[in-house]
Amino acid sequence: MSDLYNEKYRPQFHYSAPCNWLNDPNGLVWHDGIYHLFYQHNPTGNDWGNMHWGHATSRDLVHWDNRPVALNAEPMGVGYIFSGCAVADPANSSGLATAGEVPLIALYTSCTTDGIQSQSLAYSLDDGETWRQYAANPVIENPGIRDFRDPKVFWHEESEQWVLALAANDHIEFYRSHNLIHWEHASRFSKPYGSNQGVWECPDLFPLVTDDGEIKWVLIVSVCPEHSARDESVQYFIGDFDGVRFESESTEIMWLDYGADNYGAITWDGVPKDDGRRIMIGWMSSWRYAREVPTFPWRGNMTIPRELRLVSSGRGLELATLPVREVENIRANIARIDRVSADDPNLQAVFARLSPELLDLDLLFEWPASAARSFGVRFTNSSGEKLSIAVHTGTGTLVVDRTAVGQRVPNPKFARRFEAPLRETDGKFNLRVIKDRASVEVFGDEGRAVISANLFYDAPFERVELFCLGDVDVSGEVSTLKSIWTPDSISKMQETA
Repeated sequence: MSDLYNEKYRPQFHYSAPCNWLNDPNGLVWHDGIYHLFYQHNPTGNDWGNMHWGHATSRDLVHWDNRPVALNAEPMGVGYIFSGCAVADPANSSGLATAGEVPLIALYTSCTTDGIQSQSLAYSLDDGETWRQYAANPVIENPGIRDFRDPKVFWHEESEQWVLALAANDHIEFYRSHNLIHWEHASRFSKPYGSNQGVWECPDLFPLVTDDGEIKWVLIVSVCPEHSARDESVQYFIGDFDGVRFESESTEIMWLDYGADNYGAITWDGVPKDDGRRIMIGWMSSWRYAREVPTFPWRGNMTIPRELRLVSSGRGLELATLPVREVENIRANIARIDRVSADDPNLQAVFARLSPELLDLDLLFEWPASAARSFGVRFTNSSGEKLSIAVHTGTGTLVVDRTAVGQRVPNPKFARRFEAPLRETDGKFNLRVIKDRASVEVFGDEGRAVISANLFYDAPFERVELFCLGDVDVSGEVSTLKSIWTPDSISKMQETA
């Protein structure tokens, strides 16, 4: 394989740009069989700044084709291209296409050289390959606030209008339109709801169906943790939306991910109804240290795509996230585990044979329901580094501990221990671990407890093992995962560039 996409920390099945800086996912839209992923991108450097929209496409949410930069910064014109969204306009409500054409419309934050943020529009008439700026930008003027950004648009069928959610400092503003160009302010969502320990960013509003068949609306908002000791950064609210106003059912703070490395997460628009999924992806980093991570010639990558669903628990409705099923298509060397004691020598031998670099562990732990147990998975190497993923049923916590990973990275912000609360475990617990070269995504309690964490190790992990305190049985599947960056895909990408 070429050295490109084979660097020390380079993810092998998470999307990353060939080189230079990447952050928030933008413009997520499914159109004509293609998942489009746009993203914040600096094509001239490995640090934040000079923001453009990078572009990648996929037919299966796993294998990605790099495309040319989609939206270019115009510092003396429209400005820098900050975060935003994209939608297909099948009825040509915008009037930007001719008869029979379906334009793709991008709404994004344009930022001038003096920091004024407004909302602008670009459109594509060739399925996202090339983009034109709308002549009368911006379409939503800045009302006089510093942080006014990250539009997310969707078509609201019941009211037959487009709805736009926009982050404005510590709250969300909603707008509505019939043509994606002329926008009217509709309502505001703000305190006392949720966490306000940072600027709100990257909103997303969408409906989900409960197990009982009821439609509920979910609002997702990222809270910038750059100047906070808090690690969690993507919060969500569950409630109702009538085309004008979103009403949350609770003021409780609910987090989508309890790790440090999932930010700006949003969902794809336009996924076909016969698919039925709400699919999300996030930027797998944290503003607390994103500009200091030791990667080159790229910096930043995405989480794996995840399916969202509403589930009931003793705490009411919660949002659960699990890896999309397409991840299973890159599994290899699958080993099926029939129920057996976690300390069984044959089971330990299965784990001893695993290469710990790229893994998918899908395990069910079972124990006497009345007892408290601790169990999990541990990664180690001969340099003394250790990653521990543990479930403690007595305290009701899922823990990912990377405090002993990468001690030579000159930033103590990386050495963290993350905890996600668990509902009553009742003698059973499912644990899904997706391990890439330098990251881990952990899904517990059927996706209610999620922790995403980068792993900037000093030396690659060499061993993976199960551990348990007390009698615990295990069943499920373990497998290695294949890299998506084959020599052919890299060669094709280099030809495109």
